[in-house]
Amino acid sequence: MKLLALIKKPSTLGLGVLGAFIFVHAFSFVYYKQWLVLGFDSGFYRRYLLEPLSSIPHRAVPGLDHTVIFPRVWLDLFRLSGLSTDVVLYLSYVAACAFLFSGLFFFVRSRSTTRTAVITLVLVLFSPVYIHGYWFFLYKNILAVGILFWSLYCLQRRFYAGAFLLVCLIPITHQSTTIFAGILLFLLAIFEFWHRRTGAVFLGLWFILTSLYLLYHPTIVSKIVTPPTALFLTPGEFILMTWPLFLMLSYFATSVFKLLRRDALLLCALGLSAVWMIGSFPYAERMGFFVIFFLAITAATVLSKHVTSSGYLALGLSFYAVYGTYFLFDHKPYLDASTEMQLGSLDSVPRSASVLTTNYLASTVQGYTTATVYAPGLFKDPAPPVAWEFYWSHQSGNYDRAFLASFPAPLYLFIPPADAGRFLPVQTCLAKQSQYLYKYICTD
Repeated sequence: MKLLALIKKPSTLGLGVLGAFIFVHAFSFVYYKQWLVLGFDSGFYRRYLLEPLSSIPHRAVPGLDHTVIFPRVWLDLFRLSGLSTDVVLYLSYVAACAFLFSGLFFFVRSRSTTRTAVITLVLVLFSPVYIHGYWFFLYKNILAVGILFWSLYCLQRRFYAGAFLLVCLIPITHQSTTIFAGILLFLLAIFEFWHRRTGAVFLGLWFILTSLYLLYHPTIVSKIVTPPTALFLTPGEFILMTWPLFLMLSYFATSVFKLLRRDALLLCALGLSAVWMIGSFPYAERMGFFVIFFLAITAATVLSKHVTSSGYLALGLSFYAVYGTYFLFDHKPYLDASTEMQLGSLDSVPRSASVLTTNYLASTVQGYTTATVYAPGLFKDPAPPVAWEFYWSHQSGNYDRAFLASFPAPLYLFIPPADAGRFLPVQTCLAKQSQYLYKYICTD
């Protein structure tokens, strides 16, 4: 009984959730004892931090262009601390996650109870979908979803000025979140007008968000003609990762149905995500990252109502946390420690140079040098696929030299030993700088 009373205390619950947050976000760094434990996109943000801090925000870089304003400001504010590049990068990323979870907590609590809000946080924290997204380094996505929940909190509290201000930040943070939030706000406006209530606030927010998006992305027609893609989760993978939540929702199906009938936000968010994923619309692979939050809110609301015993609830959430922890172990470091050590050799490459590397190293290499990085099919690579195929065959030394000469000089190659046979030309044209780094010294 004393244990259950302790669990019910708000301070104990808060410390428990904080501990779970720290565990999920620090686990990989502590367990693998290295910085490069997260996914492909981390290099884009590290590259931004290599530029001299001349203003806030300062110079845009590939991956963080002129439209991505708020994430660059966020990074620069943490950079003012004077900490090392890696500490600023990952500390600001975890802070972005904390910004998201605090917005989610206050939003859910404002429309339900503290108990429901805490359950929601646990269901998201240990969700394999969220863990996968965190490992993917969805920096802009996480910041933008955080802004969305804080704006929804402001709407819930009728602080409309705050909601309008926050909505203005979404288009200068992340594209797919802007599209999702825009459609969601429009659906909520229609829902309000349909029930003969005022939907002017939602319509106004939609208009501002859409206008800013079109202002910063005037090439919308070309994106419709050639839809963008985003790697993350297929609908099948999403269902496999969220089966415990779907099992809970199925068990309380009647209550879920009643909840969705009276809750326009949850109904619109879940319905929109489902249609988007099933229809394979642009950014469909990323919809799983949006829906997991609204799915968790739905499950937490139902659980909070029907599971009145704190003991049973704590036991169930503990099993769920164990399930999520398995996926923490399943996400191995993106690069091993030896490759991380070799990246330091890129310090010797001058800014005016070009660096040629493999696809899977491209983003990370970009995060360790201010030189121009090239990889097959990435970063405005000038060579067509057929040219790469012929180069990799190394059938002609003259062709190899002409191919490499097509890249701006001086040219360096950052190639792991396992890929040396494909990417490195005749050895007499190379001056080895380190185990992975070579300077191309043959000129036509």
